[in-house]
Amino acid sequence: MVSGRGGELPSYDELAAAVVGLTARLDELSTRIGVLEADNTRLVAENEALRAENAELRRRLGLTSKNSSKPPSSEGLDKPPVTSTRTRSGRKPGKQPGSAGTALSQVPVTETEVDHYPPECGNCGGGLDPMAGPAGDPVVRQVFDVPEVRVRVTAHLLHQLPCSGCGARTRAVASPGVSAPAVYGPTVTMLAAYLAA
Repeated sequence: MVSGRGGELPSYDELAAAVVGLTARLDELSTRIGVLEADNTRLVAENEALRAENAELRRRLGLTSKNSSKPPSSEGLDKPPVTSTRTRSGRKPGKQPGSAGTALSQVPVTETEVDHYPPECGNCGGGLDPMAGPAGDPVVRQVFDVPEVRVRVTAHLLHQLPCSGCGARTRAVASPGVSAPAVYGPTVTMLAAYLAA
């Protein structure tokens, strides 16, 4: 309650003046609250944008060549050390003693043989005569290879014959696969598909 001077009850004019003052103060505070609410809304939106940007930057900071499409060269000197999940087995690398080998083996019969004779003595440099006979069994080394492939061209002649009844001429129909003046045969097509795979 508003009191007047000397503890008396306020007059009507004093109450009216107090109401006018409080109304002005209320308007001033209302305006200030509106400004503060607008600032708050702006700051909340800015905070959300900064949080999103921070999350994106943290995500990018965590990207490496192993968990993204970045090339390994983009990591520079910050590359993590290589860690292997393999543990030592105590065995030496490579084929283990006693296990079956998978090397190419020689065959007992070959299609051709090529004789190689030394031209001179490996000790003194003197000439050697292959007709004098060998001084022991030769060391055999076999070469496995595919023979040279040659293209075989077959001409399909589509002849035309006249009909003895009506005189019309009829040309022979080409075999399946012979659909143009020059085509690849089935073996070449198969070989091309095999080499392309």
